[in-house]
Amino acid sequence: MIAFRALQGFFGGALIPLAFRLILEFLPDSKRAMGMALFGVTATFAPSIGPTLGGWLTEQFSWHYLFYINVPPGILVMVMLAYGLERKPIIWDKLKDADYSGIITMALGMGCLEVVLEEGNRKDWFGSDLIRNLAIIAVINIGLFIWIQLRKSQPLVNIRLL
Repeated sequence: MIAFRALQGFFGGALIPLAFRLILEFLPDSKRAMGMALFGVTATFAPSIGPTLGGWLTEQFSWHYLFYINVPPGILVMVMLAYGLERKPIIWDKLKDADYSGIITMALGMGCLEVVLEEGNRKDWFGSDLIRNLAIIAVINIGLFIWIQLRKSQPLVNIRLL
């Protein structure tokens, strides 16, 4: 269950930038403001209604139903995307150009940093070998990530913009 939750976070992280890209790319200028507003409503509505609906499902049925709550909206979104988006062939060669070193160093650095910040207080910060080692891994990988991104012509994150 933890592995699938991690996969959900990994793949879900791309959804918001992808949604904004779709709004900007496919909506005409006159409809973009409405598209952004509707996206904002859904992005804020879901986290506010989710706990309420989750509590109701748990109370009425079982906690198992929390995992099924996303199935109907997911199917609806897939049908809408299949209908609304133009079909294009998959370009597998683009996978060769992906910044895998950036993805790995960012995932390791940010993942370790998150554990350090979440668990540090509970585990006595740097008095804990785990927190100290994760902090070292985080600093090394975040440093490597920045160095790699500054040297790449097609970086995962264009740090030069900052």
